[in-house]
Amino acid sequence: MLQFALRTLRFRAGLFVAAFLAVFFAAAIVMACGGPIETGIRTAVPPQRLASADVVVTGDQEYHDSGGDPDEPPILPERVHIDAGLADTIAALPGVRETESFAFEGAPPPGTVDAIGVLAEPGVAVSELQQRIDTELAAATVTLVGDERGQAELRQARASGVTVMALAGALGAGRRASRVKPARALSEVSAEGGPIGRGRVLPAVLPWPVASP
Repeated sequence: MLQFALRTLRFRAGLFVAAFLAVFFAAAIVMACGGPIETGIRTAVPPQRLASADVVVTGDQEYHDSGGDPDEPPILPERVHIDAGLADTIAALPGVRETESFAFEGAPPPGTVDAIGVLAEPGVAVSELQQRIDTELAAATVTLVGDERGQAELRQARASGVTVMALAGALGAGRRASRVKPARALSEVSAEGGPIGRGRVLPAVLPWPVASP
């Protein structure tokens, strides 16, 4: 079967080249857009001033009451502050060793802070401590662990990640709309009643003209 297929390439070289180029460029587009999208999804921002905190409590920068897609809520441009008294509430929880309040963008409004760093007692799992803290938080307050802690310091990082995903998705959608699948190219050429040959298939797939022999 393979030998038979190779022999037919002499008469359908244009079809083979068109199919190969379509698959090649499709794979290139997916790889080019997939990397930025994954980067935007992860939005890993290693903490700096909050590096010693096991759990970071900060304001939720996502706006969940917009009525749009719940999986992609808008990102608020302004800093969402949290109640400064929340530090004492968290410090009273079991497994908490220490709390520290932080301000990253000048002086916050009176009675509020930008974030609270929480240090777990020895032997207490970070995930367990995070669950305990979450039970004491209001709707507009979230907890961050791992590399997500840096988002409390650089709140613009989340919005930048969304922008990167949108640009990569728009690029992939635009290229996908201009791409013609080999099967579709064959059907279009056949519908015209012309021969399926070197000068008939390539113009239907490639954006530049190819002279017919």
